[in-house]
Amino acid sequence: MVENMDARPEDADWCGGGLQAGTAAGDRSGFDNRVRDDRALRSRRGALRSTLAALGLVLATALPALGLGGCAILAEEVASAQRAYDKARFETALVWLTDLEPHAGSMAPALRARFYFLRGMAAYRVGGRPDALHFLALCREVADSQGVGLRADWRKEMERVLSELSEEALPALSSGGEARATDS
Repeated sequence: MVENMDARPEDADWCGGGLQAGTAAGDRSGFDNRVRDDRALRSRRGALRSTLAALGLVLATALPALGLGGCAILAEEVASAQRAYDKARFETALVWLTDLEPHAGSMAPALRARFYFLRGMAAYRVGGRPDALHFLALCREVADSQGVGLRADWRKEMERVLSELSEEALPALSSGGEARATDS
């Protein structure tokens, strides 16, 4: 078997450095066998690369279509945002969650409720009251009366913040102006 795939016949130590024992100087059969082995090995490597590339393409296409892989990645990213939120790193959580926004529709209801809660509360904590009202209202709709995807303390906090933000937004709506919450 050839050890150095980049070696050439003119290299001094190609395939062990010369003729095999028992070959005459004019006998090229050892050399020809090594070249043939080298070509066969390269051919097998090429076929293996092609097979692996095709398998990778099939997996890359099939996993999202089957719902595998994509959901796990979304759940992990929401978990990363939650860890940042739990550590009071609200800006960092907001960055994670803003990036995930386009994928919210493909999340399972429990994960989507958790996403909307974190997105709304992170916005609330950094002063984005209109966004907080929007995402917490979406969270309430997705979570339903059973609180799907939300811990009990989150449900209480969501209701408290929604009531506060709704009271702030009502005067703006009743005066005929835009529904804009004020920062306090």
